[in-house]
Amino acid sequence: MHIRCLETWPDRVEFSEAYYNQRREQYDHENWLVLAEKSKWFVGFIPPGPYVQVEGSEDLVEVRIKDWPFVLWGHAERWTEFFKSGWREYHPALTGQAVEKAHAVLKEAEDVLPDTETIVDLINRSMGWSEKKKVSYQDLVIEAKNKAMAIRLKDEKVFENFPLNTLEAVIAIFWMVERSLHGLPREKLEKAGSLLMDELLAWLSQSYSREDIPRLVIPAFKKRLDEYSSLFVIKPGEEPRIPLMRTFKRVVEHVFGEDDAHISRIVAALLLWWQPISQEGARITDLDKQGEVVW
Repeated sequence: MHIRCLETWPDRVEFSEAYYNQRREQYDHENWLVLAEKSKWFVGFIPPGPYVQVEGSEDLVEVRIKDWPFVLWGHAERWTEFFKSGWREYHPALTGQAVEKAHAVLKEAEDVLPDTETIVDLINRSMGWSEKKKVSYQDLVIEAKNKAMAIRLKDEKVFENFPLNTLEAVIAIFWMVERSLHGLPREKLEKAGSLLMDELLAWLSQSYSREDIPRLVIPAFKKRLDEYSSLFVIKPGEEPRIPLMRTFKRVVEHVFGEDDAHISRIVAALLLWWQPISQEGARITDLDKQGEVVW
């Protein structure tokens, strides 16, 4: 039936109300979201899913009117525009009393859902879709460094009688944290590694002079990192765990001044030092894969 003919159709209100009630009951049955409702209209959000497979329907909102059978479609992300004139995009043929009714209902709806920010926030909160705040890679790297440096191996019985070489420990921390991030794309890994190095050198500058940093500290970093990287390479026929054990044997020897580290201290360093650091690196890598890290 032509929309203008509905104005004088005797059964319009009865027909529209049945159509309206059926749709409203569907919202209750499907647990769809009613965003606003008055006695003669409601605004509903249909979650993307089996009933909505149309491209661009991810934020589809509908306004249903009890005594008219047409539906006003809009998008939550363009809700402000919808009130101004966007609703006519889907209903260019509406005329006469139908347009007057649409204007009247939308004016009431605007009092409850005045703009895009309001409706998007309501949908996100109601659906549990509140956008997660992205975290900067700087914050993640610094947090990983702080967690690694907070691990106190000297508190463990197997290490209590051995002196700890602070510079060697810091170099080992850099190697472990940087190694734990090798699941990142190369460019991101390099940015994370550069920041980590800057942070650790800044910490060491409290104990070493400005002259000692380039003269002693940086060469020590380069020597040890080259050594650990060469030890960590899997040789033909080796099991994957062997390079890690071999590397950590050398780490323990350098950090605690041992000539031949006992297996108990190697295993302890792996469990107490490498395991939490590698888990933190995996967490950062996973956050990046989910697009939650700002680089």
